[in-house]
Parts: sequence; structure tokens; C-alpha cells
Amino acid sequence: MVQRSGDVHIEVPAVHRSLRLLRLAVADAADDMGYDVDGIEAVRIAVDELAAILLATGEWETLTLTISRDPAGLVVEGAVAGSDGAPSTPAVDGIVSELLAVCVADYALVDGDRPGFTFRSQPPAAQGFLEPSGS
Repeated sequence: MVQRSGDVHIEVPAVHRSLRLLRLAVADAADDMGYDVDGIEAVRIAVDELAAILLATGEWETLTLTISRDPAGLVVEGAVAGSDGAPSTPAVDGIVSELLAVCVADYALVDGDRPGFTFRSQPPAAQGFLEPSGS
């Protein structure tokens, strides 16, 4: 993974209590980009759900998150590492899939020796939510 200037890279123990740090980091990045409260909550939910899916794929040592900013919004990548066994395939059930479709522009799960995820999120203004009403 190439780290660009201004990217935020976080590595935490791969345990559920670490998800709080990841939610805080992505919420701060979204706030810095001008996301409204609903947009911030949407990226928090996406990170929480996708990271929890990764943790369920096996016993891992670390969970990493990289938050990048591009003109279209946030790009968030996560991955787990340090397993002794073979990981199970990350999977999203129907309810979580519907939730993620509402929260982020697109997402993908990465299968293999080091499962991961990536998602993009546009600020609500880019989605047309904050368009000024006509006068």
C-alpha cells in the first residue's frame, strides 16, 4: 500500500475494543472534509462493520487502517495481519450489505492470506444532500 502525503495510517491490536480508535480516526477525517453529522456517522458505521467482518475471519495480531483524501471524498482501506491459521473468507450478510450501501459510495472485501476492505465515501454536498434550495 502506497502512503501518500496527508494519509492517516493506524495499526491497532486486532481486537474488537480497538474499533473505537478506528471510528474516531475516520470520523475526524470526515469532519475535516466538511461532512455533516449524518455523513460522519455513515463512515463510522462503515469502518465499524467492515473491520468487525475482518476480525471474524480468524485470529489476527494487527488491524491496519489507511484513510486517504481525494477530491471526491474519503478512501478508507483496512487489513488484518499476523494469523497462524488459514483465514476464512470475509462475507457480508444481507442486512449489513444494505446498511453499507446506504453509508458509502462503494466498498469491496479482499480475500486471501491477508483479508481486507476498501471503501469510498463522498461528502453529503457531493451527493446533493446540501444543495441550496432555489429562491
